[in-house]
Amino acid sequence: IVGEYYYTKENNGYSISVKTLKENWKEAQPSLQFILDNFWIGDKRLEESRATKRGLSKWPMIGKNSQNTGATQYSTPIKSTLKTIWETPLDHSKKFTTMPPIHTKSHIYINSTDRLYAINIKTGKISWSYQFNSDPNISLLYHEDLIFILKTTPKKELVALVSNNGIVHFKIPIEDRVSHPIYANNNLYFIEGETLKTFSSDTGNLQWQKNLNLNPIFQPVVSDPYIAVIDNENTLKVCQNRKGSPIWEYKSESPILMAPIIYKDTILICTKKGKKDNEIIAFNSATGFELWRYKNNVINFTLLTPLSVENDTIIATAKITK
Repeated sequence: IVGEYYYTKENNGYSISVKTLKENWKEAQPSLQFILDNFWIGDKRLEESRATKRGLSKWPMIGKNSQNTGATQYSTPIKSTLKTIWETPLDHSKKFTTMPPIHTKSHIYINSTDRLYAINIKTGKISWSYQFNSDPNISLLYHEDLIFILKTTPKKELVALVSNNGIVHFKIPIEDRVSHPIYANNNLYFIEGETLKTFSSDTGNLQWQKNLNLNPIFQPVVSDPYIAVIDNENTLKVCQNRKGSPIWEYKSESPILMAPIIYKDTILICTKKGKKDNEIIAFNSATGFELWRYKNNVINFTLLTPLSVENDTIIATAKITK
């Protein structure tokens, strides 16, 4: 079987040819179709390759949202026997990330150390995959019709892929250790080395950056007009989310254990108290005034999971210590 496809622009012509045996046509057809659907000879980015109807996800990033509240309301009847709708075999020789997959109305996105898979949520079929070497400890980030993932080799980059076809939309070079990326206010926020950086989520252009001696283990947390970050000296720093100008800070005498949470007008952190116990401290977002701290001499606890907040309630899995 021989097929030829022609494209013209002004005085230039382009052709795509495929030649294969009839028995191989079924195997070759999906790859050819992908090339034909995404072939582009324009001068600008292929905006048409991005989904016209932008998708939504109830959990598009680490911590659920830019405030890092980490909880969502959901109720469904639990049956004694669950029915398998579909199964999709993946390459078990590869290490899959411990980070949660991204779930949208149309797809599930999950990555191994060398490939990102987009799996159709209704059929279980792989719609597309993107081959690369990734950092399995950095979570995926999804926003509208773009999915972001950290590529480690041959060079370190934060890659933005069009979610409906896997086409690379832009790349952001990375040169140092990097935090989980988050999305807020049409921007990407992450910590690279000790510097807080903000990029346009549509173009990948740098908006601004500020060196605050930050610890990239903890992702930045954003709730307009504040950014909350943790530095290398166990200090909670709260800054303006436009240029990163400092507003107030709190120096903890104990190690801070997880990224802060911004909930309404309150910022929460969790610290290590003694050898086994943890402590929760709440601050006013605007002033840094300490509102309260959970410090109980009768019931002490060690957190087993990050804090979550929903409906004015703090939720966590913890182990009671003596």
